[in-house]
Amino acid sequence: MFRRLGRRDFSWPTLRVARDLLGKFIVRRYRGRLVQAMIAETEAYQGPRDLASHAAGGRRTARVEPLYGDGGTVSKEMWLEDRGVRVAAKYVSTGPRVGVAYAGPYWAARPWRFRITKLLMQAGIREK
Repeated sequence: MFRRLGRRDFSWPTLRVARDLLGKFIVRRYRGRLVQAMIAETEAYQGPRDLASHAAGGRRTARVEPLYGDGGTVSKEMWLEDRGVRVAAKYVSTGPRVGVAYAGPYWAARPWRFRITKLLMQAGIREK
């Protein structure tokens, strides 16, 4: 049985949520069909204090306003599901986030990128 993720699933610390999203499924209803894929990579950001975040320094624009809302808030045409896939730690790699060098060495080096590496290798995708 699939379980649609709710707001309580996003009420944990950011790094835990980012890691726990690996193996979940993103689902979207599009033109009468369901488009779905398993989440194999995530990145975490620490809000206004994180210089790599779009909300760095408390920036508030229409684009970033959702970052200030409750976690797990999304239009009814898209949602996340837990389908029981559990990703063991030995299959997860961590590393620095991509494309955030502008934030300075401290923030750019945070190992807040989580990836399912075993599945990538099985799919024939090579790491850079």
